[in-house]
Amino acid sequence: DKRTLLVSHLSKSVTHEDLEGAFSEVGAVRHCVVVTEKGSQEPRGFGFVSFSLPEDAELALKELQGSSIKGREIRLCYANRRERKFRSSEDENQEAKKPRIKAYRVKQSDLPKASRQTTPVVVVEHTTADAV
Repeated sequence: DKRTLLVSHLSKSVTHEDLEGAFSEVGAVRHCVVVTEKGSQEPRGFGFVSFSLPEDAELALKELQGSSIKGREIRLCYANRRERKFRSSEDENQEAKKPRIKAYRVKQSDLPKASRQTTPVVVVEHTTADAV
C-alpha cells in the first residue's frame, strides 16, 4: 500500500496530534497513530501515517524526510503490510471477503456402513455466488 508511511525516530513526547499536524501540511491524512507499549502506553518512538492518496504519501516522503518534529529528525519509508498495527475499515472489509474454511470432526460410527472406508471427507460451503 503506497499510501501509508512508517515514521521512525520520533521523540517520546510526540503525540498523535503532532504527527497529524506535521503531515497534514503535505496532503489529506486518512489516519495516523503513534505506536505505544501495550501495558504502559508509553510511546515506542515510531508511528504510521496513512494518506487518502498515494501521491500525497510520495510527496510527504520526499518533502518531510529528515525534517524535525519536536526537535528530533524523523525518518520515513513506505510501511510494509506486516508492520502495520492499526486496521482501517477498508482492511476489515477485505478480511470479511476472504473465504472461511472450517474443519469438522466425523466419527466412523456417524457414517453409513457403505462409506466406512478411510477416505477423507471435505465439505465446502459457499456463502455467495461470486465465491465459487
